[in-house]
Formats: sequence, structure tokens, C-alpha cells
Amino acid sequence: MTKLVKFNERRVVDGFTFQKGWWGEFSPTGELVTAYAYPRVEVNHSDWSYSWKFAKIFYPMDGGFVGDLELGYKLPAEVMGDFDVVAEQDMLEQKQVFFEIYGE
Repeated sequence: MTKLVKFNERRVVDGFTFQKGWWGEFSPTGELVTAYAYPRVEVNHSDWSYSWKFAKIFYPMDGGFVGDLELGYKLPAEVMGDFDVVAEQDMLEQKQVFFEIYGE
């Protein structure tokens, strides 16, 4: 069974640099299997709806990591839930900046 770890600070593991908020999936022996980076968030500024459909996923290949854009269904449920929170927070931050500049 693999283990998911969310990184709360920048850290290098198995030669891969995780940024704060990224996830790593590790094999039972502790080897890095997959890394999940931030989702690509889309915010509609007219009604403040938001979504994300893609996240950067890194797979180890030939001693390095190769990135790949994948649909959310390939992400573990825990990562998807966290990325939903990230998308909402991104929208709220954009909304706050918008209203600070243009008023309500």
C-alpha cells in the first residue's frame, strides 16, 4: 500500500524538489513513486465560480522526473480534496484583490 505525504515546506526527496503544498506518493519501501503539484485553477471573475481540471503529476523515469498533465480522476481522493480547497482559496484571494482595487 502506498503512502501519501503532503509537504508543508520546500524539500528534496529522492532528487525531486517538492514545493510547499505538493504531495508525494511513496511505495511501501519508502521510494518516491509519484509527485503531485498544484492544480491549474480557473476562476470566472463575473460570477466567482472556480474549477480545476488539471494538475502537474511527475513520474520517475530514467533516474529523473518527467512531468505530465493528467485529468483529476488519476489523482488520489485525498489529493483531489486538497486541490479543491486550493482552488477555492485561489478564487477567494483573487476576489479579495479585485474588490480592493475596484470596490464592491
